[in-house]
Amino acid sequence: MKSARNDKGQHPHGDPAATRGAPGTVMGWRLPGERLTRTGWLFVLAVFVLPVLALGLLLDAVVQWIWGWCLGIWCWF
Repeated sequence: MKSARNDKGQHPHGDPAATRGAPGTVMGWRLPGERLTRTGWLFVLAVFVLPVLALGLLLDAVVQWIWGWCLGIWCWF
């Protein structure tokens, strides 16, 4: 089995650790850097944002039921 290194002991495409995480090119096209996709944003919304809003709604309903105070923005309407 042949090694991936050349005669001088270097990797044939340079140092792979030096380019790790950096945007590169494929067939002349520059690749964009890492970013959060639409699915990632929906995941963040479903896992973090919606439960926090639901908890706030629940707490406001309990406070209004017990003490009669409305603390939510919807009380202004």
